[in-house]
Amino acid sequence: MDYTTLAQVKQEMHVVSGSSADDALLSLLITSASRTWDRLCTGVPDAVDYFKTEDVVDERLTGQIDYLGGAIICYPHKPIINSVASLSYQNRIIDELHSVSGSRVECYGGRVTAYPDSAPTSFPRSCRVTISYNGGLGATVDDLPADMREAVAILAVRFYREAETGLADQIGVAELTQMVYTRAIPVRVANIMEIYKRRVGWRHVA
Repeated sequence: MDYTTLAQVKQEMHVVSGSSADDALLSLLITSASRTWDRLCTGVPDAVDYFKTEDVVDERLTGQIDYLGGAIICYPHKPIINSVASLSYQNRIIDELHSVSGSRVECYGGRVTAYPDSAPTSFPRSCRVTISYNGGLGATVDDLPADMREAVAILAVRFYREAETGLADQIGVAELTQMVYTRAIPVRVANIMEIYKRRVGWRHVA
């Protein structure tokens, strides 16, 4: 899923819609910018469509056991969890699988907390969790937050300018009084990204 549109990228470039001969290249760079956004926000190379709202089936996670609260806590691979269809846990892959009733599972943001009928006292501090759920920020690009769409559009424009100029580190020459643009992520994009960064581990809770 792309996190911005060709029209919005052209608007950032101040290009009249339909006047660009590089639409195919821009579309490729929009996808590249979207995947870059996924990886920068999650910190892992294999994150794809992290922000897309969809049903996820049998995702395997590491859960943390809260012995005092009698709960199992996990963070599925979506920024917001809307609902949980099923959740089960086990110590090792060869051990018995224990299911938790949907009425004993709650979602709060990206966190899922399950309350088993009996606390898994024989387990270590962590366990294997298998979960099916619905999560994400938007099913289509129009459903995504406006600031995120804008940030990804700016990234796509930056990628386009780099491909257009072919310069290694920067665009522009200071000695010729030209404005210099570096390959660093623009401050506005970095500030927006801070809001959407995943704060917990991808493959572990910590």
